[in-house]
Amino acid sequence: MHEVPIFDARSISFNPNTDWPNLANILPQFHTEVPRGSLVAVAYTCNTYVSSHNEWNLSTNVQFVVVLGTP
Repeated sequence: MHEVPIFDARSISFNPNTDWPNLANILPQFHTEVPRGSLVAVAYTCNTYVSSHNEWNLSTNVQFVVVLGTP
C-alpha cells in the first residue's frame, strides 16, 4: 500500500486549471491528520475489472489530496 500525498493549499495560491501536474513542486506537504470539517479536493481514478468469481468490481484509487481550508 502506498501513502497518499496530502498537500497544503491553505496559504498558497495555485491555478487549478494548470497546476495539478506540478502540485508537488508548488504546495508543501500537509504533515498532520486532516481535521474533521476541512475543505479538500481529492483526485482519484476509477477502474473496473472482473474478479476471479466472474463479477464486475469498481476500484477507486486516491491519487492525492489538497487541503483548501480547515475549521
